[in-house]
Amino acid sequence: MTPTRSSPAASRFPRLLLGALALTGLLAAAQVAMAEPSAAPPQAPRNIAVKALKDEKVAFGGVVSYDQAGLGPSPMMYPAPGLAGALAALITHAVILESAKESQKKTMRDQANRVLLPYQTVLDGYKNSELLRLAMPQVTHPGSKSVLEEGAAAPAGHELVEVAPSFWLTQDQRALILDNQISIKTAPQAEPRVTVVRVISPPADAADMLAFWSADAGGRLKLESAALLATSLDIALQLADPKAPAAGSYKTVRYLEGGTEKIERAQMLSERCDRALFRTLRGNLMEATIKEGTGSAAASCASPAVAAGAAAEAPIAPPTAPAPPAAPAPPQTPAASPAPPAPAAPAVGAPG
Repeated sequence: MTPTRSSPAASRFPRLLLGALALTGLLAAAQVAMAEPSAAPPQAPRNIAVKALKDEKVAFGGVVSYDQAGLGPSPMMYPAPGLAGALAALITHAVILESAKESQKKTMRDQANRVLLPYQTVLDGYKNSELLRLAMPQVTHPGSKSVLEEGAAAPAGHELVEVAPSFWLTQDQRALILDNQISIKTAPQAEPRVTVVRVISPPADAADMLAFWSADAGGRLKLESAALLATSLDIALQLADPKAPAAGSYKTVRYLEGGTEKIERAQMLSERCDRALFRTLRGNLMEATIKEGTGSAAASCASPAVAAGAAAEAPIAPPTAPAPPAAPAPPQTPAASPAPPAPAAPAVGAPG
């Protein structure tokens, strides 16, 4: 029998099908790569010497919203003869309104700062030098790290990093916010690179937030502020690297500020668990908990103070003393041979 010869078109069809499937897979992978922020390459070690602009009390304040600030239409009338008099009256009226707005904003700030009153004893003795000492061991960027006293110069081979941190406690006390202006000088004569980084802690979920932040004589408040400062330094050092990941296109980012949802138009730089790093329209950097990312991964990515909060909210029991060693057991005597089983008595009423 003469074998049947397949046509050229029929033999090419499987190859064309496989090629189309491979091309489809490549296009899908490319779309995923474009949609997700690029992963950061390994960071080169950098030796840094960090100091605060002034070794003074750490700046703390309560979060205040100026959305309701402003005055309604004023019915005040100024008699002014002539055009020049009317113009002067308008300028005077504008100055008075602006002064009233500033006075209203100051009143709002004073009211917002009342959220800090229970922690004032701790904050009064909390200085930037202590904050830096607590934060530096938590900086993960490779390289040596040292804290400089006020007025000291950076050692040879170290970049000078100056920080000006300000912290804000949300009114529901569920989150701490850091605004940190960071200046990095790679050489004594180099122009400093200034970056503003905002880091918002993951929202805490304790039943009593006053007890949460006051635990360990205010140590949790210090721990969280130091963790936020370390994170801001890692962000600034990472993005100062020429190999830092490029920003994507602008998108709407929903994030949490305590228990309040916020919206920002920003460029996404990286995402990890439920945390995101993005650049705002104002050019500042922000890391926060994104609204869409809440889930089981949140606990593994919580900040040190928040992660410890659930377990530490209840009083920690003191460690129990080890039990005394047991006395040695006396030597065992050989066991007696078991007695032979007795013959079983017939069951009463049992069928034969």
